[in-house]
Amino acid sequence: MIRNRTLPLIVAAVGLLYPAILMAQSGPALLLKPWPKEQVLNASTDVLFFGATDVERTGEDFRLSIYESTGRVRILPGNVASPRIGYDFYHLHIDTDHELLPRHLSDQSLAAGAFVGQFDGWFVGFTAGGGYAGDTPFSDGQAWYAKSTLIVGKEFHPNSQLIIGLDYDGNRTFLPDVPLPGFAYAFKLPERNFQFVVGAPVNALIWQPNDKFKAEFAYTISDRLDARVGYQIVKDLNAFVRLETRNTAFHLDELGGNDRLFFEQRRAEGGLLWTPRPFVSLLAAGGWAFNQKFRTGWDSRDLETLLKLDDGPYVRFAVELQF
Repeated sequence: MIRNRTLPLIVAAVGLLYPAILMAQSGPALLLKPWPKEQVLNASTDVLFFGATDVERTGEDFRLSIYESTGRVRILPGNVASPRIGYDFYHLHIDTDHELLPRHLSDQSLAAGAFVGQFDGWFVGFTAGGGYAGDTPFSDGQAWYAKSTLIVGKEFHPNSQLIIGLDYDGNRTFLPDVPLPGFAYAFKLPERNFQFVVGAPVNALIWQPNDKFKAEFAYTISDRLDARVGYQIVKDLNAFVRLETRNTAFHLDELGGNDRLFFEQRRAEGGLLWTPRPFVSLLAAGGWAFNQKFRTGWDSRDLETLLKLDDGPYVRFAVELQF
């Protein structure tokens, strides 16, 4: 097991790697996303309501709602290297007469992770879990999938660390049947208040020139882009603007074979984040959804468009708990 004297190394090595805008908790972020050791629970829930829009070319009515929740629990409070359990829940509620789309699509997963040791200055950690992504809860055998991650890392300098990993995700949008290697070189420039992550599949940047302004950018190859700029208006109240892309896959019996249904969406929004108590944050935002489409295929390399949606407005409400 990793001893207490090695914990500062772990905190330094993983604290730069996954900025807060990367939300998933049942994958590599379960180990790599920063998490104060005194916290037992960290969870967030988002609800998005989209205005009525039309299917391109056909003119069919379409209305969408998205419900998303992520969270993690530390088994041994106060221990940075404690085993932890994380979950992700992503649900689409679809209201349309289009015959090819189900009313509900959900992707839900659960995983456990732990740091297991240190060898010659390198620390080792792993996660293991599984999930279900489909239209009918738990009744489609092909919709079940496994996921697991193995990481090793080392601090070479107080301002630079290297993480190497092998990740398997049976519902990944790109090569879901193949364990993919990855790496990240994380470094910071304290004199410029910059933090960088250069690697694959994640690249990220955090810039905080003062106590009021913060910019975050993260890109995960083939899956997600998330860019956010925040400004503190007064204590406990922040304004922000955000640009986000999402691509999620679901299994459907109707498609046959190994094909999956993909939902792709881009969103630009602005809003307010209020933290009335240290353990709770409330968010309200409004924005514009665009480049929305459903596509079919095995993975993101070769997809056929099933339908496209017109652009439209939406509102988002969220709550985050941490204690």
